[in-house]
Amino acid sequence: MTDDLRDDATDDDMEDLDIPDVAPYAIALFADMAARGAGAESMDPEMLREVREAPYLISKIAALTTDALLVRLRALGLTVTTDRFAAETADLDSAWTLGERWCERVDTSLEAARRDPVWTDLVCLAACELWKRWQPERPSDEMLEDLIQVGLEADREEDFATTCEHWLKVWGLLVARVTPGRPFILPPSFYDWLFELGPSFLAASMDAPEYIDKGIALLRDVLARLPDTDAGIHAELGFYVIELLLADDRLDEALAVAHARAEAAPQHISGHVWAISILKESGQAGQALTAMRTLMQQDLEGAEDWDLEGLLAELETLAARS
Repeated sequence: MTDDLRDDATDDDMEDLDIPDVAPYAIALFADMAARGAGAESMDPEMLREVREAPYLISKIAALTTDALLVRLRALGLTVTTDRFAAETADLDSAWTLGERWCERVDTSLEAARRDPVWTDLVCLAACELWKRWQPERPSDEMLEDLIQVGLEADREEDFATTCEHWLKVWGLLVARVTPGRPFILPPSFYDWLFELGPSFLAASMDAPEYIDKGIALLRDVLARLPDTDAGIHAELGFYVIELLLADDRLDEALAVAHARAEAAPQHISGHVWAISILKESGQAGQALTAMRTLMQQDLEGAEDWDLEGLLAELETLAARS
C-alpha cells in the first residue's frame, strides 16, 4: 500500500546506515560461488580465472579430511586439538576471528608460510571448517552466513516459504546465544540481511497466509532487540510490519504501529507518512489531508525518501470527491 509512495527508500536508508564493510567470509562465499558458476557471467574473465585457480576456497577446504587440515596447520606451527579448539572458541561466535588469532601465532619463518603467500586464507578457512565439524550444535557466524546463502538461493528461485523458514532458523539461532550474562549481539555483517526479511515474508504470504503472523512476530522481535540508534533499519522493518498487517486487512493494528513509530521517532518522517497513508486507505481522506498539510510544514529526517507532493495531490483529489 505505502510502497508506491517511496522513492527507493530501501536503498537510501542503507546508504545512510553505518553498516560495516563486507566480512571476509562473505567475500570467501562470493568467491566460492563464482568458482562454481554462480554469477560467473557478470565477472571479468581474468578475475574469474583467478578465483577458480585460488588455492583456498570454502569448497576446496571442505573437501579435505580433518587429518589433512590438521597436518597443514601443523606445518605452520599450529597444533589444534578438539579440546584446545573448544577452549579457544568459548568466548567467540566467529570462526574467522579464531582463524585471525591463529594467524598471529604462525611462525612466518617456516617453509610452509614462506612458500605460500596466502597461508592466512588457509588458516581462517580451516578454522571455519573445523567449527562446522567439531561444534555443529553451536553454529558460528560463518555457519549462519551459509544458511543465509541457502535462503537467498531459495528466494532467487521464488521459493519464498523456504526462504522464510531459513530466516526464522537463522534468527532463532542468533537469539539462542543470549544468556543471563550475555545480551543479544547482531554480528556486524548481518545488518544487510535484515533488509531481506520483510520482502520475503510479504512475498510468501501471498500464497501462504500463515507467513503474515510469522513475519510480523519475527520483525517485531528484531525491532525489540536492535538499538534505537539504528533508525534506518527500524524504519524499514516497521514499514514491513505495516505491510503485512495491511495484507491481512488489519488497519487498526497497522495504524497503531505507525503512531508508535511517530511517537518513538518524531524527528523521522516514516511513522507520520505511514499513518497518513493508512488513513487514506481506510477512507478517511479528510483527516489524512489535514495531517498531511501539517506534515508538509515540518522539516523531518527521511523526507527525501517519499513522494510527499504526490501523496498531497492524491489526498486533495480524494477529499474533494468526498
